[in-house]
Amino acid sequence: MNHKIIDINCDMGEGFNNEHLILPFINSANIACGYHAGNKDIASKTIELAMKYKINIGAHPSFNDLQNFGRLEFDLPSSELFDLICVQIVFMENICKEFGTKLQHVKPHGALYNMAARNKDISATIIRAIQHCNKNYILYGLANSETEQAAKKFQHPFYAEAFADRRYLTNKQLMPRSQANAVLESVEDILVQVDNIVNHKRIKTRENFYEPIQADTICIHGDGKHAVLFAKTISDYLLKK
Repeated sequence: MNHKIIDINCDMGEGFNNEHLILPFINSANIACGYHAGNKDIASKTIELAMKYKINIGAHPSFNDLQNFGRLEFDLPSSELFDLICVQIVFMENICKEFGTKLQHVKPHGALYNMAARNKDISATIIRAIQHCNKNYILYGLANSETEQAAKKFQHPFYAEAFADRRYLTNKQLMPRSQANAVLESVEDILVQVDNIVNHKRIKTRENFYEPIQADTICIHGDGKHAVLFAKTISDYLLKK
């Protein structure tokens, strides 16, 4: 799918078995590395499908937290976090090699993603781990975050990410999923959010303020109950622009 306006990415390989329905409508797939979801067999099938649809392939590393789907925060030493990221990238690289393809990007998952967005040291460790594997892998991270600042500091390739299906706080961080209405559930809300991101370079916060944002990619979540509908709706909307 060629969305000339903006890249659309989706978290995949997480055991929901809807990849074949979503991949036709996106540009980039962030594939679980087995630590919060998925396994080698699921990752392999997802990569094979991504190749069929000519979708960019990314690693989606997380904390080692299958029980909580990678959404529980852990305070790890930087050396342990470095190894955690590297192991998962190599896991995905090896599967890509089996299929004669390559990774394009790395996008941290869940709690790791959110912690990096707030913490420059965590972001720096993630970048060092990526560069240890391949300096050309694009890091996908929250726009206007510590992750973006760290990428600039390290001069590392970076896609600033905005979310089609999540509400924002005034500080441009994502609303915690534990809070009511943190996830957008209607097509109408999704399209308003995408329109704001793409056409107005802004996001609307929980407090009904508008904050500027410059995004290179928009995320939808493959685990959402409306994931397929949202993917198709956003794709159709962007292709009409």
